[in-house]
Amino acid sequence: MKYQIRLLQKQDELKRLIDLEREVWGFSEADSDSLLTMKVMSNQEFKMGYNFGAFFEDELIGGSVFFASLMQGRVYGHLVCLKPSYRDHNIGTRFLIDSFKYMQAQGVKEVFWTYEPLDAGNSTVYINKLGGKATKYIPEYIEIEDKINGGVPLDRMVCDVDLLSLNEIPKEKIDMNHALKSFPLIGSANLSEDERVLLEIPGDYKSLKAKSIEEATKVRLSSRKLFCEWINQKRYAGERIISGIDNGVRRSFYL
Repeated sequence: MKYQIRLLQKQDELKRLIDLEREVWGFSEADSDSLLTMKVMSNQEFKMGYNFGAFFEDELIGGSVFFASLMQGRVYGHLVCLKPSYRDHNIGTRFLIDSFKYMQAQGVKEVFWTYEPLDAGNSTVYINKLGGKATKYIPEYIEIEDKINGGVPLDRMVCDVDLLSLNEIPKEKIDMNHALKSFPLIGSANLSEDERVLLEIPGDYKSLKAKSIEEATKVRLSSRKLFCEWINQKRYAGERIISGIDNGVRRSFYL
């Protein structure tokens, strides 16, 4: 599917981006980005950041917002959203790569953002397909009212992408059974602090939340302890997501 990507600077385009944000994330009006903020962000004379839109014909099907930071050559990915009917066609990944290439041409060297660390699907896109690394875990990152998280604590992982290495992605796929035989699993009896270890996350966190908020919260808290220990304290980085089917159940791991 062909789409167009362009910077969003006009008032009506920015309002459409805010409406799309609410549609995708279920944000309340209070938790949504303001039109004033978006307008300031879109002013390319001051270089405050970048607002990108993905268009199919005249329909805005995706949007992304990147903030400038005080660290030279480094920008923060504030949000990315894609209409549900256009998901699972690799459009979101291509849209982000196109955004990265545009910013790289403007002198941006690194992009970082935060994401849900237990969502194996998005983690696979960010780390395997976009070439990112999970470098820091932040408990209780933000408090917002939305329809997606249902009261589960909003911990987030920081993902870093070196734009100078864009040509090196995607990362090769590693078979899950091979990985389980090759790398120690955090939490197992024979765990050793090897250079590379596996940390398991739910195979389908969205379904887990839909089924039981209590169970999703329990998984959040137990994984939080492991992520904080291995990423924040021991300084490991998540460099690959590995998934596979085990006895009819999907399992996923950070490597």
